Amino acid sequence: MASLLSLPLEVLQQVLAELADNPPEPPSLEFYVPPFNSNPTSAILCQTCRCLREIAEPVLHRHIYIPNASVKKFISLFKCWKARPHCAQYTRRLTIEARSQRLEGYSHRAVTRLIDLEDADFVSGIIQDVGLEIRTDWYEYDWNINVFVEVAMLVAQNAESVELMFEPKRGVYRQPFDMIPEPNKTTKPILFNNLRHLHLMQPGLSTMDEFKSILHCAPNLQGLRLDLCDDPMSVFTLPPNLTSLILRRTNLSARHFQSMTSNFTMLRHLELVFNGFSREASIMEAIAKHRNTLTSLILISGKILPFAKLKSLHKLESLTMSIETVRPEDLLGSLPSSLRELRILEETDGGTAHRPEIWFEDFNADLDARSETLPQDMVIYRSSYFRGIKSALTLTSFSRDCVLWREMSECRQ
Repeated sequence: MASLLSLPLEVLQQVLAELADNPPEPPSLEFYVPPFNSNPTSAILCQTCRCLREIAEPVLHRHIYIPNASVKKFISLFKCWKARPHCAQYTRRLTIEARSQRLEGYSHRAVTRLIDLEDADFVSGIIQDVGLEIRTDWYEYDWNINVFVEVAMLVAQNAESVELMFEPKRGVYRQPFDMIPEPNKTTKPILFNNLRHLHLMQPGLSTMDEFKSILHCAPNLQGLRLDLCDDPMSVFTLPPNLTSLILRRTNLSARHFQSMTSNFTMLRHLELVFNGFSREASIMEAIAKHRNTLTSLILISGKILPFAKLKSLHKLESLTMSIETVRPEDLLGSLPSSLRELRILEETDGGTAHRPEIWFEDFNADLDARSETLPQDMVIYRSSYFRGIKSALTLTSFSRDCVLWREMSECRQ
């Protein structure tokens, strides 16, 4: 034991991580991640002796994941952090999924979670400790579990990556993170200086500016993903340092996109998945304003968009789009010479109104005609898109060889 403890701290923590058999870190909520209590090796080591506890705690708390979040799970975590405040400072990644509870036999009827008054007072005390206030009867409302989600983020202020899925909106309206006043001028301003990546999902009718209070607290944010959000109700700008912006199932208009990204100078990756058909054609003009930085673009729409502006994106290297978004004869002529990877999605979340075989037949004809003018090293992928996750059915590449492309397009999986 003495020899083991004499090793450098970083080496010891690496050994413990291997002993705990932690799976590799996943990229988002859509993949499996280890829950908070699924690391029994580190948890047991924390209960042995002080030396091993000090070594194991950073490993145990580095990534906190709470699936199917419940009051009991939150209270357990908060009591741990209350007793040992430094453990919350070890958290570098926070992932929480709050899902509605259903009455047995009533799959469509959600129930309000019951919270003991003692637990409610305990959580209210944590909110006061960070210098914020909340209505005294918050625990009586349908959205009470969302308060737990927000408190977890407020306590783990050293987190570099945060992924939160809130319960769907029901009952009396409440804006997320309404505990943070605007402007953020409390006695102890809330700042997430270490936060680099933020993923928020609010099922139900939400607008993007509902989250602006938390976004204004993250001055160094680099990656932002918002799911299921409509146009903002007011004009606001996103953090200026964003290099990656993902907006899925959105009804964002070109006017709001332009105002939200007007202060961007470093945007490299943009993903827009529109939820509906009433999109403005001018969205391409708004995207083109980022021509000097944008290298990756994913654009999914149920409406044909004018791709001519795409040619001005002179640094674009990767493009993903669906057959619903562009006419087959318009695509290749709109590609910038910098493009190296093109992904064409046959089907999106809402299915497709087109027959992929007909679309690709027309595309192949245009490909034959333009084969000599395409970039030498451009690769084309034909994929499918299910539930917002890219899943390649046919991933044969094409590089100026029309025969290879035809063979790929004729494959049936």
